[in-house]
Amino acid sequence: CDSFFDSTDNIVRITGVQMEVGSQATPFEHRSFGEELALCQRYYFQEIKNQYGALCSGRTFNSKTPHFAYPFPVAMRTLPSVAELGTGGLGVWYVSGSFASVAGAAFYQEDSGQTDVQNVSLVFDAVSALTDAAPIMLAAATNDDGIGFDAEL
Repeated sequence: CDSFFDSTDNIVRITGVQMEVGSQATPFEHRSFGEELALCQRYYFQEIKNQYGALCSGRTFNSKTPHFAYPFPVAMRTLPSVAELGTGGLGVWYVSGSFASVAGAAFYQEDSGQTDVQNVSLVFDAVSALTDAAPIMLAAATNDDGIGFDAEL
């Protein structure tokens, strides 16, 4: 008879466990995948696209600064940090049909005490090829590029 402990390659998978503090057990919490995903996205959300895949639209302002209204799928816990993901970076499509790289992702925020954020204004460093007050679209420069938002504790 083989024993589970005969090899270090054996795996145990456990699911449906709820840990309790104290001596009084509470009813098991059943959450749907959608509920659990929404709870996780309050702390972290990322969007990855293939080359030239659109992330959001916006316009230029104040000396050719790309500005985007970016909606999160759920309200985040607090204003997150923002990071460009992938190796090619991000860029903007602009009126002439050209593509220009962007860098320096940050939030434009009028209220520094803002919490429970769902819609943010995302800005990048100025791009000389752009013109003021022109429509633009934020997109991935190469495959598997995107943007990530982190509001961890």
